[in-house]
Amino acid sequence: MTATPLTTGPDAARRSRRLRTTATLAGVVLAASALTACATAAQEPASTPTSQSSTTASPTTASSTTASPTTASSPTAQAPFDAAETFLCQHLTLDGEVLAEATPVADLTGDAAAMLDAAVRDDGTPLELEDPDAWYLGQLREDGIVIMRPPSAELAAQEDLGSTYREFLEVRRVEGASNIPDGWYVMAGGGCSLTIDLGDLTVPRVELDPANPPTADTTELHLLVTEVGCNSGRPADGRIELVSHTETAAAVTVTLGVEPESGDQTCQGNPPTPFVVTLEEPLGDREVIDGTRGEPVTAP
Repeated sequence: MTATPLTTGPDAARRSRRLRTTATLAGVVLAASALTACATAAQEPASTPTSQSSTTASPTTASSTTASPTTASSPTAQAPFDAAETFLCQHLTLDGEVLAEATPVADLTGDAAAMLDAAVRDDGTPLELEDPDAWYLGQLREDGIVIMRPPSAELAAQEDLGSTYREFLEVRRVEGASNIPDGWYVMAGGGCSLTIDLGDLTVPRVELDPANPPTADTTELHLLVTEVGCNSGRPADGRIELVSHTETAAAVTVTLGVEPESGDQTCQGNPPTPFVVTLEEPLGDREVIDGTRGEPVTAP
């Protein structure tokens, strides 16, 4: 099946072994204000950094100027990412252009290579990658770097992770800490399914409604939309938005977002909410694609 680029269209708001989930640097914590704990847990079974404490070391603030990688050879794209989009991976916000280029870690030079060469883990051992060719650049800033790779064959054989699942390592600069020397540290690691950043909307799980399965004659596509953020176990009625809907001869792509509920919420999981998308033409034999992930929509 041909990979579908992850894109929402003009209407959307915009590098040892199989990687072990890396513990957050002892005494060093990373603020993850862009993602609530329950939303992360619902998205992927991966470790997440803890909340920032004023008594422990923290990374320096990133400059608004983005560092540019220098490469020794032309990169090979690892996934069908739309360079015009912005993507989410747990607490990370990633540029689609960098993901689309997928510059191999072995090809990095300059500041990017220096960060990785200097990086140490929480036990003080240097970051060593046995297979650097499997890792590629996911993000580069003046205060840090993110590298990613597709899941190992062993991990992929254990679970159906999907085509957008990536393992990642984040290295960031620590300065002025009372408990560790200045330097580059592995701050976080784990896995995530990359999704498009929908701005103020959250990315839900989208499935076909088994009570109303699509047929060749379908003109109303019945979906089940499950909010992954905390919402006190309630459905997303009235808060689901159709961000974009495109139809081609081969596929119908729908991108849905959920407006978060205001106020404090509990995090026990939410039920699916029915949602209907009206098609321009009967579905026929076309695939239904989730535009936030670029993957086929299936029944639960």
